[in-house]
Amino acid sequence: MACVSPVLGEESGVLEALSKAYSLPVLYARKAVVKFNSREMDSPLPRYTFSFQSGDYLHFKQPYGTTGWWVGRVVGERTWLGLLPSEEKLLAHRERVVREGQEERGEGEGEGLLVYEDAPIMRPIVFLGPSSRDAELTELLQKALVAFMKEQFPGRLHTHKPRWSVSEGLTDKQAWALRGEVYRAGHTLNLVYLDCDASYHDDISWLHPLLIYVQVSLTEYLHIHSFLQ
Repeated sequence: MACVSPVLGEESGVLEALSKAYSLPVLYARKAVVKFNSREMDSPLPRYTFSFQSGDYLHFKQPYGTTGWWVGRVVGERTWLGLLPSEEKLLAHRERVVREGQEERGEGEGEGLLVYEDAPIMRPIVFLGPSSRDAELTELLQKALVAFMKEQFPGRLHTHKPRWSVSEGLTDKQAWALRGEVYRAGHTLNLVYLDCDASYHDDISWLHPLLIYVQVSLTEYLHIHSFLQ
């Protein structure tokens, strides 16, 4: 009778789950608030367990059984699926590490640990560059950028224009509504272009935007246009 190693059997189960997950949608996304070293925790398949840095964005597809591990990926170019710790599992690990460190230093218990932040599956795109509100040149520059994006990603650019002025400040209700609209648009896995009047990225940092900085090399055009206004 053939005997299968429990370790090999578990690895086979993980690999099968990873293979099937490629056709599954992303259930939710998170931004890592802490650094995670995969070598610090035991996992069903260490070579497919991903480390990540604070500030990395993560996609979660499905839980791997009841192990506290999820099938997902660290968002980036040419990344593949592997295992990521659930929020509960990573939080328990962090609390244990912090507690052990505090005991060594003779400190009290820590509170309010945070490991992940909620984030949209598709982070909205925001162009930042030379701008003069209601100026014709700014409008032309924006139209050219959007046309370029549509050409590069045909059928995948979703333009979302907020119903309120972002730069003038949003109420809590308006901010929550805008957040919901952007998150829902991201579930289509299309590129979400946020067409808003925010002057600085801090105005919408809570939407975790992808910031694209635009530089105009022929600045004399901007000076001439400003003079004519």
